[in-house]
Amino acid sequence: MAYDEPMFGNVIEENHFLRGERTLTLTDVRLAKKYGPILVKLAEIQKERSFRQFLNIAKKLHAKDPLIADAIPVTTGRRFEAFRLYLRFYDLADPSSWITDKAGENSDAYKKDFNLAQMRFKSSNENWKPFIPGMGSRRISKYSIFFNELEAYAGRPYQKRTLLPCGDH
Repeated sequence: MAYDEPMFGNVIEENHFLRGERTLTLTDVRLAKKYGPILVKLAEIQKERSFRQFLNIAKKLHAKDPLIADAIPVTTGRRFEAFRLYLRFYDLADPSSWITDKAGENSDAYKKDFNLAQMRFKSSNENWKPFIPGMGSRRISKYSIFFNELEAYAGRPYQKRTLLPCGDH
C-alpha cells in the first residue's frame, strides 16, 4: 500500500510507527513519556522552540536522566511521533507542532500530515489535566499505564509485535 492510499477507511495514516515504516524502540517510548509534559507546557505558553532548545529544556528538567542527557535533535522527531501514539489514543491535539527546526520552520513532512495552524490552536487550548502528569494536582494513571504497555510492546521481539491503530484493539 502506498503512503497516499487510505489505510483505515478514508483516513491516510500519518504515523510512521502505525504505517510500519519505523520500529518502535524502548528509547522512543521512554523519551516520549518524558517529553510529553514538556511539549504540553510549551503549547500552553504558545511559544515556538527549536529541537535544540527543546532538548535543553528537557536536559535541565531531567538532569540525571542518561537517556535525555544523550538525546540529540535529529532523533527527537521520532520520539514526538511515539508520543503521538498516546495523543491519538485519546484524540488529543499535537503539542509538538510548536517545535521547529533551527530556522523556525516545521518540516515539510509535518506540514503535509497536519494543519499546522489548527494543531497549534488546538494544542494550546486543549484541556490537558485529565491526560498529562503535572497539569493537575493528581497523578495521571492512564498516562503511566499507556506508556508501561507501550514499553512492554517495544521490548518484545520484533516478530511478536502487532501495533494496531486506535479503534482496532
